[in-house]
Amino acid sequence: ERLPPVEIREDEIHKVVVNLLDNAIKCTGLRGFGQVKVEAEARRAGLEIHVSDTGVGIAAHELGKIFERFYRVQDGPAAELGGTGLGLAVSRQIVEEHHGQLEVRSEVGQGSTFTIRLPFKR
Repeated sequence: ERLPPVEIREDEIHKVVVNLLDNAIKCTGLRGFGQVKVEAEARRAGLEIHVSDTGVGIAAHELGKIFERFYRVQDGPAAELGGTGLGLAVSRQIVEEHHGQLEVRSEVGQGSTFTIRLPFKR
């Protein structure tokens, strides 16, 4: 309620957040313990939604590829998760259709943070 409004197709952004949460839970589960957190905050340029985990993380050389269609992480424990390699590609496409950005920061063994940036309603 304290956040300024953004213009979104709620069902689509919901799918993005659920996909990021699903990935975070799976990657944290590979460690056998950890934490998954969702936060939203207003920034000057718009709304930011952060989905963070303390999971296995993603190798730096793979970060530039994870949003490509059909790409699946090749190295480390997350390679065991399987999947089609479409979730992050579709999520980024949805966010970009909302004139936003989907970005990631990650470190192997430390976890990942995915950030959705959406412009405020004009």
